[in-house]
Amino acid sequence: MEKVIIKDDQGRTFEFDTFEKLIEYANSCSSMSWLPDGYTWEIIDESKDRISVEWCTEDVLTQCDWLTKEQAREVLQMCEHRHDCTIGINWEFIEDIACDMFPIHSTKQV
Repeated sequence: MEKVIIKDDQGRTFEFDTFEKLIEYANSCSSMSWLPDGYTWEIIDESKDRISVEWCTEDVLTQCDWLTKEQAREVLQMCEHRHDCTIGINWEFIEDIACDMFPIHSTKQV
Protein backbone atom coordinates (compact mmCIF):
# COMPACT_ATOMS: atom_id res chain seq x y z
CA MET A 1 0.00 0.00 0.00
CA GLU A 2 1.34 3.42 -0.88
CA LYS A 3 1.01 6.47 1.31
CA VAL A 4 1.39 10.08 0.17
CA ILE A 5 2.90 12.49 2.64
CA ILE A 6 2.90 16.24 2.05
CA LYS A 7 5.21 18.36 4.19
CA ASP A 8 5.49 22.12 4.28
CA ASP A 9 8.46 24.31 5.15
CA GLN A 10 6.97 24.90 8.63
CA GLY A 11 7.04 21.21 9.55
CA ARG A 12 3.36 20.48 9.04
CA THR A 13 2.55 17.05 7.60
CA PHE A 14 -0.53 15.88 5.73
CA GLU A 15 -0.97 12.19 4.94
CA PHE A 16 -3.17 10.51 2.37
CA ASP A 17 -3.67 6.73 2.29
CA THR A 18 -3.22 6.59 -1.48
CA PHE A 19 -2.26 8.87 -4.32
CA GLU A 20 -5.86 8.62 -5.51
CA LYS A 21 -7.05 10.10 -2.18
CA LEU A 22 -4.68 13.04 -2.70
CA ILE A 23 -6.10 13.58 -6.19
CA GLU A 24 -9.67 13.37 -4.82
CA TYR A 25 -8.79 16.00 -2.22
CA ALA A 26 -7.12 18.24 -4.81
CA ASN A 27 -10.14 17.98 -7.13
CA SER A 28 -12.50 18.87 -4.28
CA CYS A 29 -10.70 22.15 -3.58
CA SER A 30 -12.20 25.29 -5.08
CA SER A 31 -8.86 26.43 -6.48
CA MET A 32 -5.51 24.94 -7.31
CA SER A 33 -3.99 26.78 -4.35
CA TRP A 34 -4.55 23.72 -2.16
CA LEU A 35 -0.78 23.14 -2.24
CA PRO A 36 0.85 26.46 -1.34
CA ASP A 37 4.47 27.33 -2.05
CA GLY A 38 6.90 25.62 0.29
CA TYR A 39 5.23 22.21 0.16
CA THR A 40 6.91 19.09 -1.04
CA TRP A 41 5.37 15.67 -1.50
CA GLU A 42 6.54 12.09 -1.76
CA ILE A 43 4.90 8.73 -2.30
CA ILE A 44 5.84 6.07 0.21
CA ASP A 45 5.17 2.49 -0.80
CA GLU A 46 4.45 0.79 2.53
CA SER A 47 4.37 -2.64 0.92
CA LYS A 48 8.17 -2.43 0.87
CA ASP A 49 8.19 -2.15 4.68
CA ARG A 50 7.39 -5.83 5.13
CA ILE A 51 7.79 -9.21 3.53
CA SER A 52 6.09 -12.52 4.00
CA VAL A 53 6.87 -16.00 2.80
CA GLU A 54 3.98 -18.36 2.31
CA TRP A 55 3.94 -22.13 2.56
CA CYS A 56 1.03 -24.16 1.23
CA THR A 57 -0.20 -27.73 1.46
CA GLU A 58 1.35 -28.46 -1.94
CA ASP A 59 4.76 -27.54 -0.47
CA VAL A 60 4.19 -29.95 2.41
CA LEU A 61 3.12 -32.69 0.00
CA THR A 62 6.22 -32.10 -2.13
CA GLN A 63 8.45 -32.75 0.87
CA CYS A 64 6.25 -35.38 2.54
CA ASP A 65 4.62 -37.35 -0.25
CA TRP A 66 3.18 -40.00 2.10
CA LEU A 67 0.70 -37.52 3.57
CA THR A 68 -2.85 -36.92 2.47
CA LYS A 69 -3.91 -33.37 1.67
CA GLU A 70 -5.78 -33.19 5.01
CA GLN A 71 -2.66 -34.38 6.88
CA ALA A 72 -0.56 -31.85 4.98
CA ARG A 73 -3.00 -29.14 6.10
CA GLU A 74 -2.60 -30.29 9.72
CA VAL A 75 1.20 -30.29 9.37
CA LEU A 76 1.11 -26.80 7.90
CA GLN A 77 -1.00 -25.52 10.80
CA MET A 78 1.34 -27.14 13.32
CA CYS A 79 4.35 -25.59 11.57
CA GLU A 80 2.76 -22.19 11.99
CA HIS A 81 2.09 -22.90 15.66
CA ARG A 82 5.49 -24.40 16.55
CA HIS A 83 8.00 -22.56 14.36
CA ASP A 84 10.95 -20.79 15.95
CA CYS A 85 11.02 -17.17 14.78
CA THR A 86 14.84 -17.15 14.85
CA ILE A 87 14.96 -20.04 12.36
CA GLY A 88 11.66 -19.81 10.52
CA ILE A 89 10.09 -22.60 8.53
CA ASN A 90 12.17 -24.69 6.16
CA TRP A 91 11.98 -28.10 4.43
CA GLU A 92 13.64 -29.93 7.31
CA PHE A 93 11.29 -28.37 9.85
CA ILE A 94 8.25 -29.34 7.77
CA GLU A 95 9.47 -32.91 7.45
CA ASP A 96 10.25 -33.14 11.19
CA ILE A 97 6.76 -31.94 12.08
CA ALA A 98 5.19 -34.37 9.59
CA CYS A 99 7.20 -37.29 10.99
CA ASP A 100 6.25 -36.36 14.56
CA MET A 101 2.57 -36.12 13.68
CA PHE A 102 2.32 -39.10 11.32
CA PRO A 103 5.23 -41.46 12.19
CA ILE A 104 3.71 -44.66 10.81
CA HIS A 105 3.69 -43.23 7.28
CA SER A 106 7.10 -41.60 7.55
CA THR A 107 9.99 -42.70 5.33
CA LYS A 108 12.49 -40.60 7.28
CA GLN A 109 15.34 -42.49 8.90
CA VAL A 110 15.30 -42.21 12.68
